[in-house]
Amino acid sequence: MLLHEAQIFERGGLFSISCLSNFKPMKRLHKILKKKREIKGYSQEYIAGFMKVSISTISRWESGEIVMTVDQIEDYAHALEMETYELLAAYANQDRKRLVPLVKLEIEVFNKGAYYKIMDIIKELDPLDIIIHTKPF
Repeated sequence: MLLHEAQIFERGGLFSISCLSNFKPMKRLHKILKKKREIKGYSQEYIAGFMKVSISTISRWESGEIVMTVDQIEDYAHALEMETYELLAAYANQDRKRLVPLVKLEIEVFNKGAYYKIMDIIKELDPLDIIIHTKPF
């Protein structure tokens, strides 16, 4: 799944799959995972239990002493209740002044009822996660 998500990001110019076999970009992914773990308040012990590895393994991953496999990265992200695309988006947007959108979606609406339903759904989203451009015809 991670490789499939990475391919989508690579096609959009946001990520390079070669990063998954390169030490420096992998360390950046480790740092993102560690930061997310700390934000969520999860202990290394919790992650170790979820992934069925030792606490020292988690510590060594997070310190960059050893590199995780693609499967381990995906499992760690799931332990954080994080989808793989979220991890790749965090990597792609790291060190950027302006976030790079995950997708640009264009919708043509043909009646007011449908428009209002769509706007109700959009109102439920975090305003920091979406930018809306509208233009009437």
